[in-house]
Amino acid sequence: MSESRLSAPSPGTMDVSLAFQALVKNQVDQVLKETHRRQWADWVHEDLRQSPAVARKERKRRLLEDIPGLLSGYVAVTLADNAWAPACVLSTTIPRSELVDTTYSSDLRICNVVWDHRRSGIISVSLFTITSMRGRPLNTSSPRVPRPLGTLRGP
Repeated sequence: MSESRLSAPSPGTMDVSLAFQALVKNQVDQVLKETHRRQWADWVHEDLRQSPAVARKERKRRLLEDIPGLLSGYVAVTLADNAWAPACVLSTTIPRSELVDTTYSSDLRICNVVWDHRRSGIISVSLFTITSMRGRPLNTSSPRVPRPLGTLRGP
């Protein structure tokens, strides 16, 4: 009888879009759970792929000003380079008043960014969810859940 072993897929066989979709689904599931809704799709979607470089640079500046912890972890230095710019931003804010089943004392903010490197075509993804626990101040320098995933190669 042979023993079967499970192995991780090689990077060449992974589908980045499916992984990103699963991570965003987890965020939506969190919203559904905490708002007691059956469906939710109240995203703000910014497609910056065709925007001029100066507009994308300005959007990056505003993102980092609004969410200082967005570029955290080991990839922060890489993404801070001027060659990286946001290609798509998917964000939302759920007011605390709509969070029925939560331990958080503030609004639930989600900001997901697909970054691209203008010279190499490499893409990266930042997934950011921020809230504060009851009785604790909001600390935007250290995100509560997912840190940037790292640099991934596009198709």
